[in-house]
Amino acid sequence: MRRTRRTIALVVTVAAAGTALAGASSATAIPKVVTALTISGNGPFDIRQGGKLTGFDIQLVERMARVAGAKDVTWRVVNFDNLLNAIDDGQAMMGASSITITPQRAAIVDFGSPYLEADMGIVTRSGTTGIYNRNTLKGQTIGVLQGSTAVPVAQGIQGAKVRS
Repeated sequence: MRRTRRTIALVVTVAAAGTALAGASSATAIPKVVTALTISGNGPFDIRQGGKLTGFDIQLVERMARVAGAKDVTWRVVNFDNLLNAIDDGQAMMGASSITITPQRAAIVDFGSPYLEADMGIVTRSGTTGIYNRNTLKGQTIGVLQGSTAVPVAQGIQGAKVRS
């Protein structure tokens, strides 16, 4: 299977007017409650378990917030394709959802340091045969997360019908 490598930003993305928790200067006041955005169902990064958000990104942000002096993190679940613009609009101080750093996204928000390199792969229904790399996806219907870096990759496959 051919994989597309992507770098995922450190959990924290911050509106240009805001300050990253990890990089806040001593002159910057950390709010008692930090508002953060995420999606849900992106395990192991951000998932619901027993009605509560958890996962690597959620736990990391909550720990970083406490270390920086915040008392709590209020989470709002949004669609992935709206996450960065909502931060830019001031609806939250930060976002966490294994966000791949791209030049277009970096023009909207400031990213922390990358913490993970991940690959894209192909997942098919059990029993499907003949689909095992990019070339075998030609003319197929491909499902991707709307707003993700998988969208332009899928759109670049000849004859593919991309759905999100």
